[in-house]
Amino acid sequence: MGLTKFNVDTNNIQGLANKPTQSASQLKALFDKAGVDIKNYLNQILTEEIDSKISEFQTKINDNTSLINNMLNTVYPVGSIYMSVNNTNPSTIFGGTWVSWGAGKVPVGVNANETEFNSVEKTGGAKTHTLTIQQIPSHGHSVSIASSGSCTTSANGRHAHSLDLINHCSTNGNGQVFGPTTSPTNYKTSEIVDHTHTVPNHTHTVNQSNAGGGQAHNNLQPYITCYMWKRTA
Repeated sequence: MGLTKFNVDTNNIQGLANKPTQSASQLKALFDKAGVDIKNYLNQILTEEIDSKISEFQTKINDNTSLINNMLNTVYPVGSIYMSVNNTNPSTIFGGTWVSWGAGKVPVGVNANETEFNSVEKTGGAKTHTLTIQQIPSHGHSVSIASSGSCTTSANGRHAHSLDLINHCSTNGNGQVFGPTTSPTNYKTSEIVDHTHTVPNHTHTVNQSNAGGGQAHNNLQPYITCYMWKRTA
């Protein structure tokens, strides 16, 4: 112990301390002879001993802190992502500075060959999507047109006709055409010689009603949630 400022013969003091049979008065006499207050002397010894232990302890703390930092920088360097089901900031566990990261998003690996994923922390995608015309699969619709009347020949060549012209144009005996009839009228042809029929060119208009609601569809893949942090320092 460094007690030179007290001008005490530490060898003699140590000698007395090693001889339990020596009386306390002898030890006190030695201090009195040197003009040193024994209380101050003991306080000095304790202070130096405590300071030494604190210094040793602080050295160990510094060594452990350096070890912990080295481990942190090895396992979780700046830029690392930490995932957990516990909402505890990693700074309280490992040290360093961590910020919440990726809330509501799913991580995807960088792929330099795809525009959407060719750099880090690039975001995109949507939870819902409404299809465009170009995205609808190519398809067709079948349409059935019901006729309001029919004309069937019973034989090739010489034959007779019987027509029900309700709600169709009617003719008189002279071949004149009148408007649609509102009551059943049967007309039988008496022509029994070979003859032909001519049907004028005509068109049909079909109204196809729209189907579908045009709403967006769910675009989410199966997922599971957790807390994520990114180390920034």
